[in-house]
Amino acid sequence: MVSLYHLRPTPPHHTQIVAEMASYGNGIEKLVEFQQPRPQDHFERRELNGIFAQPQPGLNRVGVHVPVGRLSAQEARDLAMVADKYVPGGEVRLTVEENAILPNVKDEDLAALRAEPTLNPPYRLSVNPGKIAGNVVSCTGAQFCGLAMVETKNNAEEIAKILEDRVEVPRAVRIHWTGCPNSCGQVQAGDIGLMGGPAKKMNAEGKMKAVPGVKVFVGGTIGEHGKLQLNPTDMNGGDDCDGVPIDNLVPVLTQIIVDKYDGTVKPEFVEEQTAWKVALDEADAAKAAVVAAKEAAKLAKAKAAEEAKAAAAAEAAAA
Repeated sequence: MVSLYHLRPTPPHHTQIVAEMASYGNGIEKLVEFQQPRPQDHFERRELNGIFAQPQPGLNRVGVHVPVGRLSAQEARDLAMVADKYVPGGEVRLTVEENAILPNVKDEDLAALRAEPTLNPPYRLSVNPGKIAGNVVSCTGAQFCGLAMVETKNNAEEIAKILEDRVEVPRAVRIHWTGCPNSCGQVQAGDIGLMGGPAKKMNAEGKMKAVPGVKVFVGGTIGEHGKLQLNPTDMNGGDDCDGVPIDNLVPVLTQIIVDKYDGTVKPEFVEEQTAWKVALDEADAAKAAVVAAKEAAKLAKAKAAEEAKAAAAAEAAAA
């Protein structure tokens, strides 16, 4: 009988299911289609954080941001108390972006709910977290996962806060973190994906030392025509780096948000960001020149070897 309830039934299974439904004599088999109808309109991802009216008059869904999906025991109790106070049955729904939704909140209760201490600073939970911090997804990370190469959740939460203070963005920017190539944080689907990886940074003695770093993916999309970004960028974290050290992520992410997602650096950070970008461009140009010089030397050496071989062959033929 399991085959009768297959999620994507083949025609014989479909026929048996419809025949079984027809045997009940209530006409419900006439409503059956072979598969769900394909959407015809443009997919628009719904915003989940914040307060939104439901189709039912007078009711609202309230999206509560749980930073990087990490919820302490006390925060869980506090959220449950808010749900008991404002939601029929104390219902709390969870999202794939690691946040929570309180459904069916009455219009007249919204002001009181927004004022709840649990949902305001200095507490971590919030209703309006911002377009960057509110869209961060992170795997467990090295703190509790033996496979992760770097710590993700603590870094993700801290860096997102800094970016919110540093950059203005007109739209949500989804930043996904994962500690290793298993990609539990789904970095290939993020606007920006950060995967734990090798990096080096110059220390006080002028030596390049291995440090926690990330590979940076840019341009993943979701929805009906979503596309994974499977190839990381080859960018560096600064003029003193190979790869992207986590310590250098703030200016790196700031620049990506500006270049790719119409972000604007706030005035008080413009000089600092510009100086970083100039230094990085100069360093990248210098590294490219070194690579080009090595390649030219390699080609010249190969050419000289071919010429020497040809000359030796000519001498041998003359003898």
